[in-house]
Amino acid sequence: MFKSRLLLVTLSLFLLINTQYFWEGMLGGFAIPLTLVFAITFLVLVFQVFRQIYLSVRERFRDKQRIYRVGLVIVLLILVVLRPFGLIDYRVFESENVLVAEREGVANCMTTLMLKESGRFKMRSVCFGVDEETGTYTINKDTVKLKYSSLRSNEENIQYAVLDSTKTSLKFKKSGEYTFPFFLNVKINKIKFH
Repeated sequence: MFKSRLLLVTLSLFLLINTQYFWEGMLGGFAIPLTLVFAITFLVLVFQVFRQIYLSVRERFRDKQRIYRVGLVIVLLILVVLRPFGLIDYRVFESENVLVAEREGVANCMTTLMLKESGRFKMRSVCFGVDEETGTYTINKDTVKLKYSSLRSNEENIQYAVLDSTKTSLKFKKSGEYTFPFFLNVKINKIKFH
């Protein structure tokens, strides 16, 4: 019975790690505790694998099902070690970035705005957790208007980003007032602003 749970927990960990691209931005402050849970789970699984190998050796490899399960668990754990962010890089399937602006704050907190070629944007903030907002954008002269599609969006979201005259930073506005962070430094700009 325990061997089946070992395989089930390992498979669950493997699937959660390989699908984190889709749900990681919704965690907010729970990202760090969940990472800690993943690490502890991984260490417990490694310990259990060694225990199962010991039991297999002690019974002289008579239980073939145990050997197959342990082999599969070992393969899954090795894949987790080799590809800790998943086997597939889902960012490859996104459209090309036409503008990327970012700002590093205190304690290496990073806010990044990515405008995509498809007319969509992604605002990602990593600081003691991961927050990610998505939506669509429109450009009018030097102003980028953001329309959020996330269920979590509210009046706290930034509504406008204005490119400064040097085209090196974006200043954020919310209903006409500047908001924190005051600006993001433009890293990639393939948009022709008027």
